[in-house]
Amino acid sequence: MTDANPALTEYTNFRDYIRDWVRARKGRSYQSLANQVGCSKSQVYSIVSGKRALTPHWRHSFTRALGLQSKRERDYFCALIDLEQSPELPRRRKALRHILSTQSFDSANATDRPLHRLYSRWYYLAVAELAGCTGFQEDPAWIAATLRPAVTATQATEALALLEDIGLLVREDGALQLNGTWSSGHGIDDPLLSTAATDLHLELLGLAEQAIKRVPHARRQVEFVTFGMPSSQLEEYRELIRRFQEELVHLAASTRHNDQVYTVSVQLFPVSAPTTER
Repeated sequence: MTDANPALTEYTNFRDYIRDWVRARKGRSYQSLANQVGCSKSQVYSIVSGKRALTPHWRHSFTRALGLQSKRERDYFCALIDLEQSPELPRRRKALRHILSTQSFDSANATDRPLHRLYSRWYYLAVAELAGCTGFQEDPAWIAATLRPAVTATQATEALALLEDIGLLVREDGALQLNGTWSSGHGIDDPLLSTAATDLHLELLGLAEQAIKRVPHARRQVEFVTFGMPSSQLEEYRELIRRFQEELVHLAASTRHNDQVYTVSVQLFPVSAPTTER
């Protein structure tokens, strides 16, 4: 336990910050924080554990109780809240930009920036997989023309630089190769990557629309099914989709002489409200 408060801009999750703030000094507790905020201990604990949202009503009280005196600190803390809690994508994007542009965040978490960028454009991962295909050419012009839809040579150059930077592509005997042992070290539950991944999903949905129009039926598979299900069993359906994706990745990893890059995007979402709640 130390005498100093945690460095706020080293955090990407406001709940983690509150938790570490309580632990940082002797005598602090959820009860003492609740007293300063003006709510109950159970309310504070529910917010920190993720069971309750930190609503706009409580923001000022929390920033004051946490000793966030400068506008810069308060804005950063509120951006963390918006990034995780806001239902509006434009607001989450704005919060993400604010976090990434904060100077001390850049220096403290520089290794996270390329990971955020990796999920910000559909063709970054496509270029990585292309490097694992037979006949790959480390030529931005060739890469740009091979991708569907085509990108620019400048975009291909940026993709190569990013993929090498984070270790997804490695150079062996002078040639770029896909790193089969690479791991981002982050899950999509990370709020920074989650927001970037949301944009990626939207891009992929746009690509799917284009593919339906331009790719012959024999070269693609587009299916849908609509069904009723118990909402209480949603996690079972999600797990089934995750296992299906893992099987696809395992099959792709077990084959040699790949010569084309495909993407599989799976959506599961409600098209009605629960009938038992009306």
